[in-house]
Amino acid sequence: WVALFTFLLTALVASHLSDRAQKQAAEAKRRQHETEQLYSLSRAILLTESSRPIGTQAAQAIAQIFGSDAVMILDAKTGSSFRGGVAEVSDWERRLEEAVRLGNHQRDEDQDVDIWPISLGGNPVGALAAVGIRVSDGAVQSMLNLVAIALERVRTEEAANRAEVARRSEEFKSTLLDAIAHEFKTPLTSTKAAVTGLRAMGHPMRADQQELITIIEEETDRLS
Repeated sequence: WVALFTFLLTALVASHLSDRAQKQAAEAKRRQHETEQLYSLSRAILLTESSRPIGTQAAQAIAQIFGSDAVMILDAKTGSSFRGGVAEVSDWERRLEEAVRLGNHQRDEDQDVDIWPISLGGNPVGALAAVGIRVSDGAVQSMLNLVAIALERVRTEEAANRAEVARRSEEFKSTLLDAIAHEFKTPLTSTKAAVTGLRAMGHPMRADQQELITIIEEETDRLS
């Protein structure tokens, strides 16, 4: 009986230790997988193409890396939404706006949809909705931080584009004004020279002729 009891106790302890080791190994593997996913997402966001919207590329990267059928990102400042994945979604914009306003996580068990608010520096900047993402809370927060960086890049890029458009518009306006000024000054100079030539001829002119020449000269100066 002592031997049997000792054997059972040893078996129970060994089973418990083995189960604990398996759980730790599974947890370590899961964390490693999440770390690899977050690294891939950060790389995708940092290496986005300038030819396509950054928000769309971020949504597509999340769908591909985390195996989600549908992803939507809402930029609360501009009201723009960006989609990723293969599935069609409806009525997500309203729910994303609600998540931004309430600032809390929402879960739809029927559709397997999670909606998270996104904040940057304590300020709400948008929201993320995704189907079937199964990661830890820490990984979710890291993912949301990366999306917040992507949204900030969207706004930075838009501001840079507006500045470039304004610069080009100012250059165009300056070039146009220079061209118009040149087109005006050439005939005005000729007109002024002609009036000066008429005065230099020395022929006596009637009073009405003298008045007309004076008007031409004054108006030429005003146009100049």
